[in-house]
Amino acid sequence: MSPEGESQPQIEGSETVPVRDQRSPWGWILLFGIFIFLIGINLANYLFRPPQGGDVYANPDRSLKMAVGFQEVFGSASGPLFQQAMAGLPDPKVDPKAATFNLAAKTEQRQKVTPDDLRPLARAKDPLSAAVYQIYSAEKLTEGQAQSLSSKLPKGEFVYLLVAAHAEAKTERTGARAEIAASAHGMLAALIAGFLALTGGTLLLIAYVVVRAAGKVSPLGMPLGGIDLPDADRLAYRAAECFFAYLFVSLSAGFILKNALNKDVADLISYSLLVSLILLLTRVPVRSKWFSLHRIGLTREHLGKHVLWGIGGAVANVPILLFLGMIGSAIFRGLPQAEHPITVDLQHTSNPLIILKMVLIASVAAPIIEEIMFRGTLFPALAAVTRRPWLGGIISSLLFAAIHPTGI
Repeated sequence: MSPEGESQPQIEGSETVPVRDQRSPWGWILLFGIFIFLIGINLANYLFRPPQGGDVYANPDRSLKMAVGFQEVFGSASGPLFQQAMAGLPDPKVDPKAATFNLAAKTEQRQKVTPDDLRPLARAKDPLSAAVYQIYSAEKLTEGQAQSLSSKLPKGEFVYLLVAAHAEAKTERTGARAEIAASAHGMLAALIAGFLALTGGTLLLIAYVVVRAAGKVSPLGMPLGGIDLPDADRLAYRAAECFFAYLFVSLSAGFILKNALNKDVADLISYSLLVSLILLLTRVPVRSKWFSLHRIGLTREHLGKHVLWGIGGAVANVPILLFLGMIGSAIFRGLPQAEHPITVDLQHTSNPLIILKMVLIASVAAPIIEEIMFRGTLFPALAAVTRRPWLGGIISSLLFAAIHPTGI
């Protein structure tokens, strides 16, 4: 038996002649079909999704939160920040929600509210606009009135949290204001953390370039680096199996579960099933060869060192991601705003169980699935076929981006 477990024919009077490993295109053909399907579906959903009313208000809401946070921390209003919050809105003299932003910003800056500011809300017939109108048109409110009007305001958007605080201020209570301060401080803390990550990432990049140039460190390469073309075909087939598992769970099991169970429970079960299927595939050979978790690089050996390198790499990527994000925003300015469903859901929920579910999916389940599907199988297969690891990395990264819900 050969080292790979394959028998070798004996020719009488001669030495053993090894059996040549044969290539197979089926994995690549299946992958091509799957990617065309996934890219087409996600791109269609991205480009032709119904307009979402909250899109135009998302950035102003964040800018308003930043302006209020600056005011809470430094004790003085920042006119330019409030102006930025209003810059991307529809006409506040016509649009009721834009008028709500205008009223909240003027109240924060201790500017007088005029009848013209209130008129769009007075003309609107919906209960939300009526509640906002009553809050800002009243000189004083009783505690019961403030609570009743605030209960009609949507949850999850900072502007309405601010409106509720203004309603409570007219009762001379400050509980909602404390929530505003906590929310604003949290955002400023996130901005400071982002600045520190940007600075630290830039310094780490510079340090890495210096030590690389001095020859003190060198890349170790992929765990599956140096594989031959038949093995690359096997990995392509394994990647196709993983994607079929993804499609099966998403289109069949996911649909059945979501019709029988609560959506959040169904999501957790679906992702758990998908992780289990993909981990199970690593225990099955592909054309008599094994590609275990250990072989594709998922191992506990040198775990602490790998974790530190991972953290350092993540921080060093911050300036690169910021730079590429700015370029992408400029290039795709005319396209619909890119949003990930989990990001959108997080912006509109305060339920801790739902947030925990999203964290588990985005931070545990999805990385396990994607690392095995892309970095563990597809990337080394493409690197071997193209004979250029950097080109394999670019192709696999583009495919990874293309099948995600943001589309482009």
